[in-house]
Amino acid sequence: MRGYLINSVFLFLVMVCAVAVQAQEDEKASAQTLKYGVVIDNSGTFRFALEKAVRLLAAVVREQNEGDEGFLLTYTDPEGIFLKVKFTSDIEELADSIENIYVEAGRTAVWDALYAAADQFEKITPDEPVSERRLIFLVTDGDQKGSSLKPDLVLKRLKERGVTVHVVGLAERKVDLKTVGRISDNTGGRKFVPVTADDLKAAAAELINILKGKDR
Repeated sequence: MRGYLINSVFLFLVMVCAVAVQAQEDEKASAQTLKYGVVIDNSGTFRFALEKAVRLLAAVVREQNEGDEGFLLTYTDPEGIFLKVKFTSDIEELADSIENIYVEAGRTAVWDALYAAADQFEKITPDEPVSERRLIFLVTDGDQKGSSLKPDLVLKRLKERGVTVHVVGLAERKVDLKTVGRISDNTGGRKFVPVTADDLKAAAAELINILKGKDR
């Protein structure tokens, strides 16, 4: 009986330690400050997917950790790229601005938009590692016919800024998976191509985990 009690206590202590270690890991993952951007296509070709994009990203940003900062950038063609909200820790300001995005005329310039988004972050050097997590959440159908900048130039700029891009591919008909994959794969990000309502919920859950630093 005594041996049984000792084993039970030992197992209990092991479980307690395991829970404590996991809690410390979760705290460490979320402790690092996050600076992120939300980049959304609001061109005419994206008009049927815009409502889904708005609902998804507004829900996600409302789950950010206290002290994190995000900005909002919308885009059509190179002349239609606008920084709607500068870096802010005001969750409601950011979420409300996302919910008030509307369709504007213009072709889609996703590469130009990413370049502009990358420039919201300070440049880093090998001697000055990034002190915070840096992310961009991009929502696009992958159409890049309106872009004036070359992809390699944009990817280089994102690397110089230490930014990871997570891409959500949405479209009325078909997502350009090649463009979506190129962006996420070359920046170390993830790609999501939700089709059904359940897919959207799953994508939202994963994006929230990424936002809160619980995906590692």
